[in-house]
Amino acid sequence: MAKRGFKIFEKEIIKEEKLIFHFIRRGLIGIGVILLFLAIGSSFYIAVEKMPIYDAIYHASMIMTGMGPALVLMTPAAKIFTSIYAMFSVGIIISAIIFIFEPLFKRWHKRTYEQFHKKK
Repeated sequence: MAKRGFKIFEKEIIKEEKLIFHFIRRGLIGIGVILLFLAIGSSFYIAVEKMPIYDAIYHASMIMTGMGPALVLMTPAAKIFTSIYAMFSVGIIISAIIFIFEPLFKRWHKRTYEQFHKKK
């Protein structure tokens, strides 16, 4: 009986280790996608609007998070780019967050579903 309990405990540890590994891997991928998109926006503002690097990163991050433009844009190309960038970047941020935390939500949903159906 004790041997069976140990095997169940061992399986739970392996499940936890897999969950942590997937969480870290997904976190790195999600953050990488966010940083890539931030680099694209920042490099555009540096090239077209001639912003200093810190202003370009700040402006791109404000657009990405949905806070709105931090600085006044002068060129029509920058205004058009910012409009398109805002539409895509908010979706990228939301998708990255969902991608990172999906294993945790999936596990929580599975436990909740099992508990609900055991009570019936």
